[in-house]
Amino acid sequence: MRTANRPALSSALAFVVCLCAGLALHFSLAFDRGDRWLLDLAFSLERQYFPEPANNDVVLVGIDESFLAATREPLALMHRSLDQLFTALAAGQPRVVGLDIVLPEKSFSFLAPVDEPDVDYDAALAAGLLRLGAAAPLVTGEIWDQGRGRFRGIHPAFAAAAGQWAVSRSDVPPHMGSALVCPDADGYVRDYPGAACQPGNRPTLTARLAHILDRPPPGEGLIDYGLGSPFNYLPAGELVAWHQAGDARLAAALKGRIVLVGAILDNEDRLQLAQPLAQWEPGNLRLPGVIAQAQILRSITNTGLIPPASIAWTLLGLALAAMLALGQRFAIKLALFSLLAVLTLAASFWLLRDSSFLRPLPIVATGILALVLSGAVAGHRHWRERRYLERTFGGYVSPQVLRGIIGGSVAPDQSGQKRTVCVLFSDIRSFTTISEQLAPDVVVTLLNRYFDRMTQIVHRHGGMVDKFIGDGMMALFGAPQSLSCPEKSALEASQEMMLALVALNREFVRDGLPELSIGIGLHTGDAVIGHIGSNERHEYTAIGDAVNVASRLADLPKTTGYPIVCSESVAKGAGHPPFLADAGMQALKGHTAMRVYGWNPEVLGAL
Repeated sequence: MRTANRPALSSALAFVVCLCAGLALHFSLAFDRGDRWLLDLAFSLERQYFPEPANNDVVLVGIDESFLAATREPLALMHRSLDQLFTALAAGQPRVVGLDIVLPEKSFSFLAPVDEPDVDYDAALAAGLLRLGAAAPLVTGEIWDQGRGRFRGIHPAFAAAAGQWAVSRSDVPPHMGSALVCPDADGYVRDYPGAACQPGNRPTLTARLAHILDRPPPGEGLIDYGLGSPFNYLPAGELVAWHQAGDARLAAALKGRIVLVGAILDNEDRLQLAQPLAQWEPGNLRLPGVIAQAQILRSITNTGLIPPASIAWTLLGLALAAMLALGQRFAIKLALFSLLAVLTLAASFWLLRDSSFLRPLPIVATGILALVLSGAVAGHRHWRERRYLERTFGGYVSPQVLRGIIGGSVAPDQSGQKRTVCVLFSDIRSFTTISEQLAPDVVVTLLNRYFDRMTQIVHRHGGMVDKFIGDGMMALFGAPQSLSCPEKSALEASQEMMLALVALNREFVRDGLPELSIGIGLHTGDAVIGHIGSNERHEYTAIGDAVNVASRLADLPKTTGYPIVCSESVAKGAGHPPFLADAGMQALKGHTAMRVYGWNPEVLGAL
């Protein structure tokens, strides 16, 4: 009973091991990079074939190269240009405004243009912030200073001007939020920059804006890169021109909209995003950071961030993958694994469309592990069965036949095949007389020692011991294992048998046993090889004239004086080696006479 249950127990153990390994792979994020690459691919497919519009979209206002070029002052002193921009934005009456730009850390009121000594840079910027804050809720971004390891400060005058709208209300958060974004290990921005990203658990710019828009706190999750079309931006200089010209396009573009203001520059504040989201730079993934903020805001204000899929989905996938360790039909399991991999990727895409992220690679890796482990278990089981068969039946059939049975080349229902083989017959001279003088157990011991030595020699030369006939032995060379020259192998085996008998006889004399002498007959010819007998009892053997002739040749050593006698076909097949002597035409019992050749180790040299 225990033996019968062992395969099932091994499979069950393999299932548990694979399931535990799959859970470890999932929670350790071992395939995080690969899962996120597949996530990017899914977003690309979604954007191409299943576009999802953003109902609460974001308007980007870009401070671009042309805006900087039109400003008289250097970048640090473009207060008057920003005043004009903020004034234009206020006139457009947006719903809310987020500033992803660097506001000054210190005052520049002590500076003034030579030709305009009454200009106060600080007053100009503060006035613009006041006008914008009066027109719409305003949130300014806090910029992380990597060199100093802290957020850059904002001069109190500007902070107060930007936050004046919030001072009068108790139901809104402070007017500043972190604009820091943390890329993944591969450099791409995919995660919402929540608590794990923000020093001191700083609230983000987008979280502040979401609160103003009556959206719940974003929590943690992935940015939904499948949402919305690629962004275009309104150039800051164009908004200023519309305002100065009283152009109605200003209100049409901004009224009641969510507005983000940021730098759209060639080599400033660029991040590697997961999708190309800039219409003006198609295909480019390294884009201005304000686009990342805009896509985060899109996600928060529409379908929300993308959380991990329910653990139930992961457990289901891992369990199905681990089940591939069960059963024994590898081809079927391989087909099921392919189906599972396809279904897992399809489920991952479907769940992504439903706003959750299923990690597919741990499930696929678990399936691969299950296949490997299942193959290892099956291989170990096969090895044990093979060892059992070899131990159990190794003494009953030749190793070649046993290997053929185990390997499937020798099947029980295999029909006979006609093959050219070299047949060897040997017998012990006067063994009847010898056996009459010994006790039965001594006779058996004597024969076993003799046959053990001779069988090893036959096997060493590629032959197959077909059967033992009393004190005789029949061996085949060339079946079931093909040999390049069966005749040469058979002759070499015969010579070694004769030489081994000399050593064996010395052992017999030492042990008080009689010496033996043998005769060997060899013949090459066609024989039918296969299973001979009944359905209940049969053996793998050879029948035909070649067998009969070899049996008759084994009698000739008595009359020719050569312990080894072979037919001319054997001598010819071996290339007429010089150690074979022509013994002339010899009569065979029940067969026509034939020319034979002989070898005597006492007269001629060895091969």
